[in-house]
Amino acid sequence: MNGQPEPKIHHFSHQHPLQLSNCLPQQTLNLALCCAGCKLGVSGSIYCCTFCSYFLHISKGLFNCDACGKEGNSFSYHCGLCNIDLHTTCASMPLMLSHQSHYHQLNLTFSSPDDNKSFSYDICMEQLGVKQWRY
Repeated sequence: MNGQPEPKIHHFSHQHPLQLSNCLPQQTLNLALCCAGCKLGVSGSIYCCTFCSYFLHISKGLFNCDACGKEGNSFSYHCGLCNIDLHTTCASMPLMLSHQSHYHQLNLTFSSPDDNKSFSYDICMEQLGVKQWRY
């Protein structure tokens, strides 16, 4: 690929092939066209299904998930004001969970108790930075 979007793709989210198309804002005035991935309105270059009304934004590139710290390249949640990107799976993490290694329920926390320290966890022995979410 030379930096240009593929003219036709097969995406896991839809059974038909998706064709690259240019959707002008005036074409969508009377129609409520939205991306099946992010649910935002569509305009500009998008992928669409020629068999049904299915639309998908072109991938906007790579991102680093602020919840887990890992790279992503698929659907994500993004807040431009806070400059936060989340994998859809990370955004769906339960606020509380039980684990056999601990007697009490564990709460999901969004920041480190000590903003200057990285942590290592006893169960997975994984080293996390100061920004990653944790239970």
